[in-house]
Amino acid sequence: MKINFDKKDNDIIIWNNQIVMSRSEENYFSEIFKFLSSKYKFNSVLEIGYGLGISAKLIQNYLNPQHHTIVEISDEIFEDLENFSLSYSGIEPCLSDWLEYDYKTKFDLIFCDPFDYATPSLEMVEKKFQLIRYLLKENGLYCIPHFGDGEPKTLPFLQLRDNVLLEVEPYILWNGEVCNFARILTYTKY
Repeated sequence: MKINFDKKDNDIIIWNNQIVMSRSEENYFSEIFKFLSSKYKFNSVLEIGYGLGISAKLIQNYLNPQHHTIVEISDEIFEDLENFSLSYSGIEPCLSDWLEYDYKTKFDLIFCDPFDYATPSLEMVEKKFQLIRYLLKENGLYCIPHFGDGEPKTLPFLQLRDNVLLEVEPYILWNGEVCNFARILTYTKY
C-alpha cells in the first residue's frame, strides 16, 4: 500500500500529523524484549508492523528466534524491512495487510505494533483477535505495547498473562505528548 508520510526518516515516521513510530520508543521496547527473554523461549515469532525496525532488531538480539515473520503494509517501509532482513537469518519479510496474509505456520510469540491507517470496524476487531488466537501455538503469547500507565483492555478470545508497569525514559506518544510510563502486556489463549 502506498502511504504518503508527512515525514519519514531514521528517527520518526509521521502520517496525517500523527506519530506512527519514534526512535524515543526504543528504550521501552528494549524493556519488553528483555522481560520476555528472561521468562520465555520463542522459536517462531510473528511481528506485525515494522516501522523503524526497532522491535525487529530487539527481537533478533534478545529472543533470537529460528523463524521471524515480519508483516508490513507500507511499500516504503517494506523496502527498509527487506534491507534489514539481509542482515539476519530466519527472517521472512512480507508486504501485506497482516489480516489478509496467507500464513503457513503458527507462532510462539505474536508481537503486534501496527499503526491503524484507518479506523477498524467492530467486525475487523473481532476478525483480528480470532486470527491472533488461531495463529498462536498452544502456550503461545500475544504481546502488545501499552503506552502510558492506564489499565490494560480485556481482549476477545485471549486472557491476560503478564501485566508489568514500568517507568521508562520519556518517549513521544502518537499525538506528540511525552510519556514515561508503559506496560508490558502478554496474553494467551484460554
